[in-house]
Amino acid sequence: MGNVDKNAIKQMVGEVDDRLKSRPNYQAESMDEREQLYSAGRGYNKRFVRNGSDLLAHGNSRGGMDTLLTILTDGKLVHSIGIESYGNLGIVPFNGYVGHLDSGFGLFVGTNRDISAEVRRSLTEDNYVVSLDALDAVVVPTPLADVLKEKFPRVKILGYKEYAKKLDDMCIIFDYYEKKKLEERKFKLERKGFE
Repeated sequence: MGNVDKNAIKQMVGEVDDRLKSRPNYQAESMDEREQLYSAGRGYNKRFVRNGSDLLAHGNSRGGMDTLLTILTDGKLVHSIGIESYGNLGIVPFNGYVGHLDSGFGLFVGTNRDISAEVRRSLTEDNYVVSLDALDAVVVPTPLADVLKEKFPRVKILGYKEYAKKLDDMCIIFDYYEKKKLEERKFKLERKGFE
């Protein structure tokens, strides 16, 4: 990662851990929320696959809290080519199918279009960089999101449940307008039949 002070990160890890002491099992508690998010992600991607609006995710699967805090402090993700990639939100990789890994320490979500633009802009021989500003959100378990939002107010950090609700709401709106379009087409065809 960039020029981040490792001692400052270590101190931040301690502060975050202290804030979460009342919820020592928050990662396990968030499993239901994580499943809600995955379901919402799959539903969103079924509807918004056009024009690169489908959502991709990259999980901080090998790192822990210190890696997450370093990324948030740095404001960017630096990926090694051929090792790290993005997969469809809500799809956990299996049998060679590309999805994302999520260990609860950061799921970095953005549209296919925006992430692809970041990759093209920053691609080198060894790596590429994705700015956190280009992402739709950094998604973490809800108790952790509450703490991180205070520490990083300029980063779009959402809890699993909050982000799942946002996606579900967008799907409801999408379905409403699709239904309206179908009704208008049906009405036009019926009207044409009477002329």
